[in-house]
Amino acid sequence: MARRLTVNQEDEGSSPSVPADLDVISDMAKSLESISRLSRELQEEVLERVSSGVCPIELDGILYDVPEPIFALINGLVAQIQELSNLYEIPGHKGN
Repeated sequence: MARRLTVNQEDEGSSPSVPADLDVISDMAKSLESISRLSRELQEEVLERVSSGVCPIELDGILYDVPEPIFALINGLVAQIQELSNLYEIPGHKGN
């Protein structure tokens, strides 16, 4: 279950509280840290790609751009497969 946090905003005209998912914030921090090691040009390319709502996915050495909800679905399915394979110890499949 995702951890949730309520962040209060004092600015006039803004909503009194904005729910923030701590897991999302943690993931964002890790992502920002990882791109901080890239050149400025690559950082800009990554940020443009992220803001466009598409994510790259590699299949058989080819990169495809897929909508963010599809990317999240794929990641969720991969995580479920890993959990199930660890739970049932499926032969020939290595979990984490």
